Amino acid sequence: MGVMGVALSYWAIWVLVAYFAAGLVWFAEVALFVSGPMSGIGAALAYRKPRQKIAMTLGILGLVCWVLLWVLLLFLSIPRKEYRAHCMVQLQASTASCSRRPAISIPLVVSFTVPTSRSAGKIMNTELKRQLLKMVEEDQRVRAELAATGELFEGYAPEMAEVHRHNAQNLEAMIEEYGWPGKSIVGEEGANAAWLILQHAIGHPELQRKCLPILREAVERGDAEPEHAAYLEDRIRFFERRPQRYGTHFDWDESGRMSPYLLEDPERVDEYRQAAGLSLLAERIEEARDNTEGEPKPSDLKKRENEMRKWAKSVGWL
Repeated sequence: MGVMGVALSYWAIWVLVAYFAAGLVWFAEVALFVSGPMSGIGAALAYRKPRQKIAMTLGILGLVCWVLLWVLLLFLSIPRKEYRAHCMVQLQASTASCSRRPAISIPLVVSFTVPTSRSAGKIMNTELKRQLLKMVEEDQRVRAELAATGELFEGYAPEMAEVHRHNAQNLEAMIEEYGWPGKSIVGEEGANAAWLILQHAIGHPELQRKCLPILREAVERGDAEPEHAAYLEDRIRFFERRPQRYGTHFDWDESGRMSPYLLEDPERVDEYRQAAGLSLLAERIEEARDNTEGEPKPSDLKKRENEMRKWAKSVGWL
């Protein structure tokens, strides 16, 4: 029964009690009393005898209790709804139970309010999505600035590394609390942002390694794109200096062209790519070379490789 149904039920009970009490006081006025508005106030006002005043008092009491009951039930319904939304977003059934209303209601209206919206029958965490999109926006802003000055192509710029470090820490905290922020809780746009942040967390090898099986599980349940797991696996392999599986990671070759890094199985790479929803490798090579046309190429590939290995070892890749 909803709030309105409960309120009406209690109101009806109070009205019946008021009429019954008034009838005991003066049985002769029952007909006029019943025909009066709501609680018998009209009938009581029509006479000025003490017994009619008692009837009016009972009627007013019923009306006041009805109003107070409405306010009380509407107030108590708020924390229960917010508390349930909190439980569904947190998904921590072991420590929270939606079947029990908190003992103290007033603070819960504030502390358990989680911005959410419904999509495909599931609870969407709009605040989590907003944070993810904001982090990606900052990542792209700094990247564009460094590309404009040329610093982006001179190595891992400290300013870019700091943005990646900050975003990686925030993402890790989100994953610990919510699990992988997939499409079911942050939508497709938010899930893409989470993957990009993880993909750029190259200074945190343990985070990328830890998240690979988590991301694969999200792919299996339809909460993430298959290509996201493919890109992450290849990125891990690249920084560990192992041949990649899907051919998603590109680097400059000896002829000064952008080419795929070492492949684990060149004969089956397109098979792997198609299974992950990726285009043929030849098409991707052409696209990558078109996108990097005009970019400054490293003058000393051997020196660049040595510097990369040194950095990879310093952060824990090697």
